[in-house]
Formats: sequence, C-alpha cells, structure tokens
Amino acid sequence: MAVLGGSTVQAGFAGLAVGVTLAGTYAIAQSFLVQLPSLAEQAVDDLPGAEAAGRRLAFRLELLAVPVGVGAALVVGPALPVVVGEGFAGAADAFVPALAVLPLVPPSALGAQAAALRLRAQTRTWATGAGAIVFLAVAAPAVPAWQAAGATTALLAATAVSVLALAVAVPGAIDRRLLAAGFGGAGLTLAAGLLAS
Repeated sequence: MAVLGGSTVQAGFAGLAVGVTLAGTYAIAQSFLVQLPSLAEQAVDDLPGAEAAGRRLAFRLELLAVPVGVGAALVVGPALPVVVGEGFAGAADAFVPALAVLPLVPPSALGAQAAALRLRAQTRTWATGAGAIVFLAVAAPAVPAWQAAGATTALLAATAVSVLALAVAVPGAIDRRLLAAGFGGAGLTLAAGLLAS
C-alpha cells in the first residue's frame, strides 16, 4: 500500500482485514486438503466419483461461507471498536470486500483439488498468476482512491479472477451452481456491508 500512496494506518487496516479473512480461507481450504488423499486413491479408478465427492464438500462449505460472510459484514462496523478498540473503527470499510472473498473459497479450493486429482499442477500457478495480474491492475487505482478498502477490493477482484481461471482450466470440475453460489454470496456480502454502513 505504501508504494501506491497508502498510509501506514491504512496498511494496518488492510492487513487486519486480510488476516481475519485468511483465517476463514484456511479453514475452508484445509477441509479440501484433508479430503485429498482419499480422493486421490479413489481417482485412480473413478475420477468422476472423486470429483463429485469434492463438489459435495464444496457445496456444504458454501452453505457455511455465505452466511458467515454476510453476517460478519453486517456486524463488523459496530463490532470492531468494541473488540479491538476505537482506533480500529476505520478498518470496517476494508473488511467488507475482504469478507466477500469467503464465499469464493469453496469453488477456488475445489478447482485446486480437481487440478491435483487430474495431475495438472500448473493449473494453480496459472490461475494464481491471472489473479496477481488483476490484483495489481485493480490496486493501482483503488488503493490511492479508497486506501485499505481499495487493497481488499483488489484482493476480492484477484480471487474472483482466479476462481474463473480455475473453472476454465479444469473444465467440469467446478459446477456452475457452485460458481453462482460463490459469486452470489460474494455479492450478498458486499450488499450486506453497504447496507450496514
């Protein structure tokens, strides 16, 4: 953020928002990592069945990620000053786009899992690279304009592009309904945050 003209306070706000969101992201992603060894064994004889099991997990986690994202976006504004002090009240705007990442994690983790099952390790690198390019393209104008919220908006845009890149690179792995739920959940989280502000 400092390179783009953001203050150290705003960088701290963005770091706090991203850090909290990463906790949820890791919890979801770890579920797929725990599932991967048994699915890899199953995929030797039944790749479609293994991928279907991954999709079932993704849908269950989506049912958790959307209400958590929406609920957190509704309460983050009033809760931050109470939980971490008045000095952090300004971080609420940065939290909403970061929280909108949560519903995109199940399709992202599913795409990464499917790429591993199909022995296509380069797919994750390609999707991450696409997201990184979008992050830089969005952050360049968004951080100077919106400070910490601009940084987390760039994170959201990068995550969205990475999910779409995985959906293209691993055809059929990420169900369209799951994509709709992920992107719809991200939109609902943003809307909840706007409503609450």
